[in-house]
Amino acid sequence: MSAFKKIPSKDYSIVPFNANKHYNFDSSSAATNKITYHNSSWSSQSIDLYNSGNVKYDQLDHLFYRNYKNDVGNKLGDINYLKQKRVLSDISNILSIPAGLYGHKIKKESFFLSSSGVAITDDSYGNLIVQGTNIDDYITDPRSILLDIGPIKGFKKYDLNIIDDFILNGFKPNSNLYRKGKTKINTPSEPSELFLNGTFTGVANTGSAFNHNQFGPLLAYNNAGTTNSASIENKQLVIRAHTTNRGARFDHPGVKGTTYELNVFTGEGDTGSIYVSQTGYGGLGPSMFTTPNTTSSLYYTAVNDNDIRVYFRANFNLIGGRTHGTSSFDNISIKEKTTNNYSTLSNQPDFDDSYFFNNINYKNVLFHSSSLYTSDGTFPVVGFNGYNSEIKINHNSNFNFNSNDDFSIEFWVNPQQYYPLSLHNASLIEKSTTKTILKSPLEGQAGTYPLNTTGSSELKDVLIDRKYPFNIYLRTIGNEIYLFFEQSDGNKTPTVQVPITPKSMNHIVCTRKNISSNESKLSIYLNGLWRGATTVKNLKNTQNNANLYIGNKGGHTNYFSGSLSQIKIFNKVLTNTQITNHYKSSNGSPYIGNIFYSNGLIAITHPDYSPVLSRTRLGIGSAIINPSSDQTNFNSRFIIGGNVSFDSFFGIQKLQFQGSHLIHEYEYQCTIDEHEFNNTLNPTARKNLTNPADFTTGSLFKPYITTVGLYNENNELLVVGKLGQPIRTSDETDTTLVIRWDT
Repeated sequence: MSAFKKIPSKDYSIVPFNANKHYNFDSSSAATNKITYHNSSWSSQSIDLYNSGNVKYDQLDHLFYRNYKNDVGNKLGDINYLKQKRVLSDISNILSIPAGLYGHKIKKESFFLSSSGVAITDDSYGNLIVQGTNIDDYITDPRSILLDIGPIKGFKKYDLNIIDDFILNGFKPNSNLYRKGKTKINTPSEPSELFLNGTFTGVANTGSAFNHNQFGPLLAYNNAGTTNSASIENKQLVIRAHTTNRGARFDHPGVKGTTYELNVFTGEGDTGSIYVSQTGYGGLGPSMFTTPNTTSSLYYTAVNDNDIRVYFRANFNLIGGRTHGTSSFDNISIKEKTTNNYSTLSNQPDFDDSYFFNNINYKNVLFHSSSLYTSDGTFPVVGFNGYNSEIKINHNSNFNFNSNDDFSIEFWVNPQQYYPLSLHNASLIEKSTTKTILKSPLEGQAGTYPLNTTGSSELKDVLIDRKYPFNIYLRTIGNEIYLFFEQSDGNKTPTVQVPITPKSMNHIVCTRKNISSNESKLSIYLNGLWRGATTVKNLKNTQNNANLYIGNKGGHTNYFSGSLSQIKIFNKVLTNTQITNHYKSSNGSPYIGNIFYSNGLIAITHPDYSPVLSRTRLGIGSAIINPSSDQTNFNSRFIIGGNVSFDSFFGIQKLQFQGSHLIHEYEYQCTIDEHEFNNTLNPTARKNLTNPADFTTGSLFKPYITTVGLYNENNELLVVGKLGQPIRTSDETDTTLVIRWDT
């Protein structure tokens, strides 16, 4: 028998849901399925249509990283502001999965990538981590990081020479493009050369001078009386020396605070060194050792207005008990560096990278990269010139730790000179000296004064009392530089000190831990290891209203010469494991990138892992991983020795994820009243085409339902459902069949 009836709207529904499909690819199958990966990098001209990687970087930055916290509508995926850390450095690798594979979104905690010997997973909050990483072994709660002056937003300043928002590309200093492609109003001029290569002539023997007046005399004889010589051969400066530290010298005027850039090409097979000093001061930095057949660069800043001396030296070998060496230099260029010291603009305040967005003021600092441990990686630093550089943060109660508060201060420091008592101490980070107040009116009776009254609204820096929550500084003792960490209540000043290495990056963590109600401990960790502590009892209140100064004491004295990086202040004590991991990871973070589940994009942004997918230059901080057992020597993660092919380690080795595909479930309720089941299409139950058989008219005939069909308005069959077991109808109650199918 059969029944035909129209299904009312109340009897059908459409329910969408996600079905997860698991994918497993290797390098070949990933390419076949259009999964792609590419490099992207920030261009000094921001939008560079001739470099697709730069354009992709700008798109990634604009859509997913720049001001992402303002995306309150979550247009580009769910954002957990406390759990998701989005950091984009100047280079990144991007893996793109087609929408046909990931569907609605990549299922959280299903992503796995193996490449270059590194296994990467996601943490369900949109962060990428190395498989097996324990997040608790790092400080990841942004509310615990009170200050973070690091290379995150600073990358564009540190490495790309943006001064006052203008782009001053070191390779194209006359570029006339402004940020975002706009034309500059004032294009900087190219500084003149102080050393014109090829213009010097003649031969200089020991005790004589170059004929060209730009060269001074050679350095002195050695004790054995053997001679050194310098000559011009094929327009190259060739130095032959038989005694240590002998070579040719070039003098040029120095202007206080001006940074100079020296570039020199060293001949093939030769090595040498370059040393810079200034009259009345001494060395302006460590010697630079040149590499054969390579152009080397050196930057130095004048500390006064006296002449600067640049020494070109031969490298030495010990032969027959005497030192010998020959070095050749060519394409020598000395000029003012195209970037000036950076100071915060009064109408464009800078903010740190912490959760609290502290307003920071830079004054006469240099943002640049300096070599760290190996030549394969660089480390972003803020450079201090030793006489007027500083970073200042106005008084903030977040940094006002009392005598019973736990806290930690972490940073990297590279001191460039010793600090004997005659030069005083060098202050690194302190909240101990100067506070800013509103001056009282200069004259008149007490009372309320309008703001235009002289002195009524002017800021003034004044000294505070003797108590302070922390003070970190350098001092020379004997032939070593010591780092001091102290706290004071005005009477007691507990202090702990450790020796550090000058002209080298040192990772420092200073902690204060409350042991009991009246006892606390100050500790210093150097390069991941505990190096010293002091315990103090009954320390009273240490809070004050001083500003936070970095690089000097109170904005007036004890200036630091060298560089600092990744300055962080925490409102908790870091554990030994956290300190070690922060030291190893170069930026103190377990996250190596981000996954954007709803867009099928995977961005590997951590500098240590920049070459995971494809061979590219190592990013900033790339060499500070895999420390040796003594925690002092380092090896770069991606340096592969022997005859192993470097390129063979790159590409996708294994890629797994689950794509969430949207599926619709349709449900129809087909209700048959007891009197409606009165026809059948079964030919055995009919006499002919129009009449049913006689046995179907009796009360004992109870037909069964075996098939259900759904038709459209044109009576076209759309869906046929075959029942696994026939259903007997009832002539007493209605029968309802529920039909569901997915598309």
